[in-house]
Amino acid sequence: MPYRRHSALVSKSAIAVPAQLGPPERWVERHGLPVAAVLLSSGGPVGPDARYSALMLSPVSVLQCRVDETSVDPFAALDELRAALPMVDASIDFPCPLVVYVMGYELGRRLERVGESARDERHVADFFAARYDAAYVWDRALERGHVVGVDEAATAALIAAINQDPSLAAQLDISRPVPMQSQAEHALALEAIHEAIRQGEVYQLNYTVRFEAKRRGGQDPSALYLRLLRHAGGPYSALLRFDDDRALMCASPERFLKWAADRSVQTRPIKGTRPRMGDPASDATSAQALLESAKDHAEHVMIVDVERNDLGRVCELGSVKVPKLCVLESHETVFHLVSTVEGRLRADVTDGDLFRATFPGGSITGAPKIRAMQLIDSLEPVRRGPYCGSLGYLDARGGGDANILIRTAWTTEDAVYYQAGGGIVIESDAESEWAEAMVKALAFIRAATP
Repeated sequence: MPYRRHSALVSKSAIAVPAQLGPPERWVERHGLPVAAVLLSSGGPVGPDARYSALMLSPVSVLQCRVDETSVDPFAALDELRAALPMVDASIDFPCPLVVYVMGYELGRRLERVGESARDERHVADFFAARYDAAYVWDRALERGHVVGVDEAATAALIAAINQDPSLAAQLDISRPVPMQSQAEHALALEAIHEAIRQGEVYQLNYTVRFEAKRRGGQDPSALYLRLLRHAGGPYSALLRFDDDRALMCASPERFLKWAADRSVQTRPIKGTRPRMGDPASDATSAQALLESAKDHAEHVMIVDVERNDLGRVCELGSVKVPKLCVLESHETVFHLVSTVEGRLRADVTDGDLFRATFPGGSITGAPKIRAMQLIDSLEPVRRGPYCGSLGYLDARGGGDANILIRTAWTTEDAVYYQAGGGIVIESDAESEWAEAMVKALAFIRAATP
């Protein structure tokens, strides 16, 4: 895949202009999503972490590479992108996402020796980054929009493109997704994990199941994504098209990293799940069972410790705190336990340094992280690809925001894939863990079979 080095922008500062163009999701519903365009969505109820959506259409430069086919350091490339990014006035109170990137889970192979056992299907790039000269940002709370861009010409061009008449391409049609692993095979893998735990190799390991749906026609994934967003409602959602056939869509409930110009940084790991039951009384029982589960709390605290350790590698001494531990969050199909881990980045730490220290996230690997990743490679039959990596943006105000790529599907020439799983500890029951994976796949199955 080509690598085009990012030249510095002429503009030293970006501008923002009001633009009442409506929600970006509504535009995508009517127009589809062009190749190399990105839609960042906040799904579910409006809140502090689910307030803004953004649309970027035509990148000025694109970088794509696979981890084993290039000498390019994606983490250094992230720092190059930051250096080329114009800054906006600090008084702007909405995100300005002029760089969007995808880090597939396989980028972890650049950081640690994790093995070569799992089959590599090479569906999409391990690293993708696109730089845009303008972005349309919609505030769901205030119902107002702005276009931020490198100059007046860039903002005007994006407004003109958004105002074009609709021309919707044939929408992607797929079969009902099915797991690519049997429940019996899943149970055998869990027994191997239990043995590794008994031998003291790991305390917890995140194990996942891949689902496959066959393509039956159409190319544009927009309608499928919007249905996934409606059924899952993740606050860190996105749709990105790599080319005519390949796309990535996620309705993620999990923030991997958020960092700001003032050097503050946070991660919000998820660990612990119960299904939504469809009525208030049953939901209350399910939520209470999660809150009272000693197993889920122990599993969760292990991952919080991993995240504290990772942030501690790049944060000022003594600054890493856990202001919220094991808080219940409600989503469309599940309840989750979520914690917030915060710190203050050292003055010498770059964006690339932050990801080198923390990637991939602890919640989707295990504890200890490196041995968990090695066991994942030996036990999961195929490499994860983009799943359990991260999609995020660099903010022209400084800092950025990145999710964990869960509740995530990606398309190829002939199929669409989705993956789901959970953390396995010694108390984990194979039947319950299989059921949890099926619950986490429910939103995608509903989206695929409207």
